[in-house]
Amino acid sequence: MNVLDVKKLNVTYDQKGIHLFKQTPVNYAVSNVSFSIEKGKTYGLVGESGSGKSTVAHSLIGLCPIASGEIVFNGQKLNRTRQDCVEINKDIQIIFQDAYGSLNPKKKVIDIISEPIVNYETKTFDQLVERVSELLEKVGMRDDVLYRYPHEFSGGERQRIAIARALALNPKLIIADEPTSSLDTSTQARILNYMKMIQQEMNISYLFISHDLSVVSYMADHIGVLYDGQLIEEQSAHQLFKSPKHDYTKTLIKSIPSID
Repeated sequence: MNVLDVKKLNVTYDQKGIHLFKQTPVNYAVSNVSFSIEKGKTYGLVGESGSGKSTVAHSLIGLCPIASGEIVFNGQKLNRTRQDCVEINKDIQIIFQDAYGSLNPKKKVIDIISEPIVNYETKTFDQLVERVSELLEKVGMRDDVLYRYPHEFSGGERQRIAIARALALNPKLIIADEPTSSLDTSTQARILNYMKMIQQEMNISYLFISHDLSVVSYMADHIGVLYDGQLIEEQSAHQLFKSPKHDYTKTLIKSIPSID
């Protein structure tokens, strides 16, 4: 069963400037993109900067309007109306690339992680503390950090806090938009391992977005290669590395650093 089906997604933007007696040119940020994500599986979306990866992610959660196409989540077509967003966004969460920028610097960890819970559920303060402590434990952090601020943590720790927040409402799908790109290699590995363990425990689906094909290959069951807003290739992770079809995909694979 698919948790998400994206069908012929198009996202456009108008070219700025004065165009006398002419129709304003339309540029496609994403053009005719289609893919599906199975329940409990990871779909990797890979491509260089400017290829449209984040645009796809933002269009799924309503941050970016779509020109045409269809987004079906759990069998329900998303119209991205206000009520639609309120109901669906509980089940679709996002982890942004810049953890520091996505965490409110004026709020403590307990307030950051509990905010989505407070918006959707009625719990006592003690119940919130217990729930937030459980979420922190899932990402390898102790509850003695509850009353600290984001600036008191390392980049990897802030990203783990962001992951804990994304898990707060037990979502069915998490969009991870370059979640480890700003981290060193050892911290990257730790974050990715936590995400894998969480997926196995909670049967969550991931849309994992990255420019790093080696990272995506570790996380993903299926991989789509995005180039200039178009999905140029899509295969299982194993098959993509074994027999890439498109020249751009071959170039991405060749660019992966080798120990030799």
